Amino acid sequence: LVHLTAVARRLGIAIELDQFDAIGRKVPVLVDLKPSGDHYMEHFHWAGGNSRLLREIRTHLDETCRTVSGRTLREVWAGSPQAHVGTTVSGFPNFFMLLGPNTGLGHSSVVYMCEGQIAHVVGALRHMRREGVDALEPRPEAQAAYVSALDRRMRGTVWTAGGCASWYLDRTGRNSTLWPDFSWRYRRASRFRPQEYAVVR
Repeated sequence: LVHLTAVARRLGIAIELDQFDAIGRKVPVLVDLKPSGDHYMEHFHWAGGNSRLLREIRTHLDETCRTVSGRTLREVWAGSPQAHVGTTVSGFPNFFMLLGPNTGLGHSSVVYMCEGQIAHVVGALRHMRREGVDALEPRPEAQAAYVSALDRRMRGTVWTAGGCASWYLDRTGRNSTLWPDFSWRYRRASRFRPQEYAVVR
């Protein structure tokens, strides 16, 4: 459970830390980033930092996040993570993630990207409540079109051109880590659009 209270407040979402404490008693807490005085980042570092957080999340997703057909994210992604606006995955109803595939940055603030993703998730949840829908997932064709357009923009960038190896490239050679354009264009692309989603019954 990672606390993004500052981002939520900027979006007008009130979050009380005691609510997180209650949640933390019911669900596993991988790394608790709840502010505690002036030293909460030190606590994060001593708890294992980003490497532990990513390792724990990856293991959890691999083991427990399955499609309705029983396939895991690892099986669906097959070494090259892809997601609709880096936030949702076709075949995984009601699965929302922050900082998913192609939302990393090499040139700006990733908090800005998170804000766009949070707005996308909130838009989806508001749509579901308004329409009385229990579950949504991105349409396969919407996700495929998004990923295809993203990969076209990635061609010729410094992150893929020249044959250099880097941690940005996945095992298939695709850059599944970074957003290849201006961050404000991601914010525009990440707006929730109901027509890009299918209702799952």
